[in-house]
Amino acid sequence: MSSAYPPSTSTIAELIQIDISMLRLETHHRGKVLIVRTFVEPIHIQAFQNALEDEFGAVDRLALYNESPVIPPARVFAKGTVLAIKEPYYKGSADGGYIIRVDHPSNLVVLRPGHHLIPLVFALPTVDLDDSAMKWKERGNVAYLKKDYFGAVDMYTHGYEASKHDDLTLRCDLLRNRAATNLCLARYESALEDAEAAILPESVPTSGQLNAKTHGRAARAAYALRDWDKADAHFAQALLLSPDNKDFLMARMCIADRLKEVNSGIYDFKNISDSLGDKGSRLDNADFLSNTEVRLAGRRGRGLFATKMLKAGDLIFCEKAFAICFRPESMDDVLTIINLNTQRVSVGPQAMLFSDIIQDLRHSPQRAARFCDLYDGGYEPKCTVQRLDGEVVLDTFRINTIIQKNCFGCPDVRSVGEKNDEKDAMRPAGLWLQASYMNHSCDANVYRAFIGDLMIVHATRDIAKDEEIYISYSLPDADYTQMKERLNLGWGFACGCKICVAESKSSTESRVRRQRLYQEVPIFMNANVQSGSDRGSTTSITKAQQLYREINATYDPKLFTKDVPRLGLYALSAWLFQAQRTRKTVPELIKCGMLPLKDLAFAINVKGDTATFDRSAGMVSPMAVNAAVYVANGHSEMGRKRLAGQFYAFAKEMYVTLFGELRDFVELYGELKH
Repeated sequence: MSSAYPPSTSTIAELIQIDISMLRLETHHRGKVLIVRTFVEPIHIQAFQNALEDEFGAVDRLALYNESPVIPPARVFAKGTVLAIKEPYYKGSADGGYIIRVDHPSNLVVLRPGHHLIPLVFALPTVDLDDSAMKWKERGNVAYLKKDYFGAVDMYTHGYEASKHDDLTLRCDLLRNRAATNLCLARYESALEDAEAAILPESVPTSGQLNAKTHGRAARAAYALRDWDKADAHFAQALLLSPDNKDFLMARMCIADRLKEVNSGIYDFKNISDSLGDKGSRLDNADFLSNTEVRLAGRRGRGLFATKMLKAGDLIFCEKAFAICFRPESMDDVLTIINLNTQRVSVGPQAMLFSDIIQDLRHSPQRAARFCDLYDGGYEPKCTVQRLDGEVVLDTFRINTIIQKNCFGCPDVRSVGEKNDEKDAMRPAGLWLQASYMNHSCDANVYRAFIGDLMIVHATRDIAKDEEIYISYSLPDADYTQMKERLNLGWGFACGCKICVAESKSSTESRVRRQRLYQEVPIFMNANVQSGSDRGSTTSITKAQQLYREINATYDPKLFTKDVPRLGLYALSAWLFQAQRTRKTVPELIKCGMLPLKDLAFAINVKGDTATFDRSAGMVSPMAVNAAVYVANGHSEMGRKRLAGQFYAFAKEMYVTLFGELRDFVELYGELKH
């Protein structure tokens, strides 16, 4: 990605024509347009490239970036294609030559034969070709059957433009066929627009059968756009015209399921999870968003707020990805983006996400407007999403910035174990619109999980009506300096949560000592991995206890009160209680198991056979689940069945908060011992 510049927001008619001889190096020729013709077959090497000539015989090269990599280059600009390059950018190329570079696809417009701006020397020779609308339709049908969908769209478009306004049936045929083709290309807004325009009046003799097909295509497009009401209305009309169509009946049943999810937030997450293979999947589910809404959030811009009182463990929202890219099939398919504006490199799914979103938005102005409403880091200048000269105007540099600020890395199926590694460049990446409005807090009040392309967000503590919902953008780190730098580098802000406030108010000496000691924790744990019956030697336990005490001594109790998690301790405390399991009596084991829960700021009070769990400050983590399960088993061994059940239920609630559903819980932690 070269240095950022805005796309042209002028029509071709508003621009002044220039020729190749007037181009100047490293210049954006604002207010100008270049009319040229390709004279060789194109190639695709990083960009779509071709050689150009103007009407005076001057030649140069063109490189078009951010075009769909799946489109054959000849479909973009084959030999002999006449192009209008709006506000051309002329620059030096990596091979030491010169090139006209186009980063915004909307800046390049293909001029159809007969366009008034095509110079006479570029006019195509007369050929014996039947250019009637019917012939274009027939050619489009042939291309469609060959699965040449890009070609079919062009041919149906040619046919529609060539058709007579009074030939309503043929014009609707062309639009109906183009709608089917756009469905195959996942251009759903265009498909819906074509299908709705292709509905015939009832006075046309064949309207019933044809309109059933047309309503079906409109419904499929609306369903893909997640407009459930419109999809249901079109399927209902299709069924009136074709009441025995089983596909339409099944589709309406699916819509009923989607509307249930939208209105109730009831999902069968276990079945959804079981339906996935080893790799991620795009699921057929609706969004449940009514518990939240976007509002102004003071200095944080906009945020997500609760519309009702929510309890710890409640489903806050469930959202299907706006766009997602899973792991590539092979390393041969890995894309890389080098962004010279940010000095950042995106590899694999995140780079693929940029390419996929651009291709989607180019044919989806409504989705583009929703996407461009997201936070862009103050990017300027902004351009309005609009259609000019048949192209949706998009600033590809701004799109990349929005993705960088709002995308989520996510595991293939669920956020479990190694699949949640933040350093895994090949892990899937996606963008969720509602989730993007959540602001950050290291001490977040919700936690996200993933099943396929569904993001599932649960409350980690009680949330009052109108309270802002916070998520942690990055896993909280006990090294405050690194966490602060990571947030500033990635998102350009400093966190003001209670953990960061306590850290910032700590003495420099305490913070430096804590960071130095904390660096010893992973070294110790890597050297003392627990497995099977080997839970650690007396020497290693003594060393862990000493390191724990030293780190704990760096926390000022006046700043790190009982409701502030001590992030430098809970990993060690979890290691210690597991190490003590085969060495201590059951009461001592329970005491050790409570330690990581305390370090994570859970206030748990046990009185008789009843436990109360104050989650108002607790930080949910897999280690907390682990500790709660072992405490439950300890109480069970002592015959305290009621207490055991309460801790076990607490562990399961945290597990669902972390991972969306209970799949693998028993396999990982076992049944409650009796």
